[in-house]
Amino acid sequence: MNDVSQELQRSEELLAALLAARGVELDGWRREAFRTYYTLLVRANERVNLTAIADPLGVYVKHFWDSLTPLFSPYFPQEEFLVDVGTGAGFPSLPMKILRPSLRILGLEATRKRVLFVREVVRRLGLEGVEVLHARVEDYARSHPERHRFAVARAVAPLARLLPWVRPLLSPGGVFLAMKGPGVREEIPAARTEIEAFWDLFGEETLSLPEGFGERVLLWFRRRPEKRG
Repeated sequence: MNDVSQELQRSEELLAALLAARGVELDGWRREAFRTYYTLLVRANERVNLTAIADPLGVYVKHFWDSLTPLFSPYFPQEEFLVDVGTGAGFPSLPMKILRPSLRILGLEATRKRVLFVREVVRRLGLEGVEVLHARVEDYARSHPERHRFAVARAVAPLARLLPWVRPLLSPGGVFLAMKGPGVREEIPAARTEIEAFWDLFGEETLSLPEGFGERVLLWFRRRPEKRG
C-alpha cells in the first residue's frame, strides 16, 4: 500500500470515528461515496481551481467533516430543503446529502466549471434531489424572492456583502447559516447595520477541527419580518 492510500485510509478512519462519536455509522455506501468524491475532487483540481486543499487528511477534515458539523448543531432547522449559496466544489451541501439523504439541495454557483464539477459528482454518486444552478445568488434571489426557508454559505464573502445577498432569498423567519473562520468577529462590525435591521443572530458556535486544522465559527441568523407602514 503506497503512502497516499495509507493516508486516505487513515482519513477515512478518522471521519468514521468522528461520526461514531455522534452516533452515526460511516457505512459501506457512505465510505465509498466520500472516497469517490475525494478522487473526483483531486482529479478535477488538476484542471480547475476547486480547492487549495487536496491531500486526503485535509479534504476529509477541512472539507468533509467541516461540512458535516452543522448537522449535529441544536440550531439546525427541521427544513428538508437547503440552498447552498456559492457551493463551489459542493461544500457543505454534498457531504450533508451523503450523510442525510432526505435533504433536498439547491446549489448556486457563479463559476460554470465548478457547476459542471458538482453536477458530475451528483451523477457519479447517484444523488437524487440535488439541483445545481449556474447563477449568482443576488440574481437568483431577484427572480425567486422569499422562496426559501433555509440557506447556508461556507467561506463565500464577508458578512457585510453576504447577508444582503441572502436576505431576499429567504422568507421572513427563514434561517441562514454562515460558516466562517475565527476572523468573522472582525466582519461583524461592518455588517452591524444590516444585522440590526433585518436579522436575529440566534446562535453562535465555535468548533475546533481535529488534527490541528483550526477553528470554525457557525453563525445562525433568522431573517426578521420587515416592518411595514
